[in-house]
Amino acid sequence: MEPIIDPDKGKKEKNELVISYLSLRKYLGILGILLPVILLVGSIIANNNFVEGAISDYFHTPLRQFFTVSLGGISLLLFAYKGYDNTDKWLTNIAGLFGLLTAFVYTSFKPHSALHGYTLVEKATRTIVPLDPNCEIIPVPVSSLQSTLHLVFAASFFLLLGFMSIKQFSKSGTPREKFVYRITGWIIIVTILLLAPVAFKIDWLDEFYHRYRLIFVGELICLWAFGISWLVKGYSSQREV
Repeated sequence: MEPIIDPDKGKKEKNELVISYLSLRKYLGILGILLPVILLVGSIIANNNFVEGAISDYFHTPLRQFFTVSLGGISLLLFAYKGYDNTDKWLTNIAGLFGLLTAFVYTSFKPHSALHGYTLVEKATRTIVPLDPNCEIIPVPVSSLQSTLHLVFAASFFLLLGFMSIKQFSKSGTPREKFVYRITGWIIIVTILLLAPVAFKIDWLDEFYHRYRLIFVGELICLWAFGISWLVKGYSSQREV
């Protein structure tokens, strides 16, 4: 009987598999930080300096594909991440599921945060027509239930990431690193709570949040806090290997 050969034996001896696994944390951190930045820069370049009221609103712009693919990528990386125990595994899997649902159960179109150069002309057709002939026509979802589900999924996604940073990440690392995990986790949770009033669907409040781009800013803060936490964890754990 021929001996069983482990094809990964050499890699295991050199810790290459572990280091590659830890790199997953860095990729998650980088994606989280870059997502709002690229959407913002792309919006300024392609849309005459008009910034959407929320990151999810970019689904209704020419940056739709980047928004969907990036959030989907973050979610798939969360699915691939197993962590140190079953709690890590389940938390990241559930967060990944909420991330995918946030990307594909998209938010409803908001006329007051519409693309610059577009006008909503017919709800029945679910389209907006460009004032600028060079702009493309983009579908408009109008379901209030879908919009509510999107908010629930997005809030759950961020709250889980915040909880993971506070409870799971802080189980290891230096005192300074543990402080970073806790502070970034609480930043995410507090920011989501401050954005919670938009769930009440009060027209003037919703318009206020979008007029001053408070949802976009809040989501940017959450994604950066998430990104910083995972980057620190990636580099911290690699030093421990």
